Amino acid sequence: MNRGRAMSRKLVSRHPWVPLLFVQVGITLPEMVVTLAIVGILSTAGVNSFEQLVVQSEVDELSERMRTALAMARSEAITRGQRAVLCRLNNSGDGCAGMVSDEKLSWRHGWMLFIDQNRDRQFAADDGDQLLRIFAPINPQLELRWNRGDYVGYQGSGALGSLNGTFCVGHRNHPDSYQQELILPYSGRLRTAAVTCRYDLFLDPE
Repeated sequence: MNRGRAMSRKLVSRHPWVPLLFVQVGITLPEMVVTLAIVGILSTAGVNSFEQLVVQSEVDELSERMRTALAMARSEAITRGQRAVLCRLNNSGDGCAGMVSDEKLSWRHGWMLFIDQNRDRQFAADDGDQLLRIFAPINPQLELRWNRGDYVGYQGSGALGSLNGTFCVGHRNHPDSYQQELILPYSGRLRTAAVTCRYDLFLDPE
């Protein structure tokens, strides 16, 4: 009986056609450690890559929202031949936050587009201003800041009726990661750059 078992083991070792299922195989402890280390590195890299992709997607989406708003403001000004104003909303979301034009302020509460009949940069229906659209607050994990304060104004020609400047978009949980600049010259024609903002994006909220 023992002799038969010995011959069986010899057959397994000598004949390559014997199914692998019947051959005992294994790995050493060092091989296992190296394998686990490689799996850990690849898993970490995959998670980091996914997080970066999510951050970039969210920043791009917010950047597109502001591009759409600016394009709409310029188009309305040209179509109507009147001054169109895009202003950041106040904390309660029911009016323009102010008339400051030289500070780097957050637009996180959303913004409002209207035709500014009396050119005071504040929406007031009693003054003949016409509300065109209100844009909702942004994701609190994101930041959107304009380095010229509370509003952007367009003349009927499509050129700016306010100071030129730069919007900056970024992610608060990843401040050193992907950011975008929306650069607005006096011509009113917006251009976008995926670069680190030229000013500190993550200042105090207001």
